[in-house]
Amino acid sequence: MSNKSHKFGLVMAKSDFRKAALELAMERALNAESHTKWLGQKCRNERERAAWVDCLMLYENTILQLNQTLDPTVGPSEVEVKPYPCYV
Repeated sequence: MSNKSHKFGLVMAKSDFRKAALELAMERALNAESHTKWLGQKCRNERERAAWVDCLMLYENTILQLNQTLDPTVGPSEVEVKPYPCYV
């Protein structure tokens, strides 16, 4: 995968990092959705088509959620702001 997404430069604040991460996730999800749509024509049977549809729905839902998260009028959901333990 190419790394053409280095348009963000140096990330200074937590909010900048969050926004850059979300925008990168959106770019990658849109790219993956496009690739997944192309794969639909290669399905050889109903099981493959069902798996393809599930995958496509996952990307569509991911893009919808990212759009809502990036929309400043909606704001983050409770799940998005919940701190998760980090094991380093």
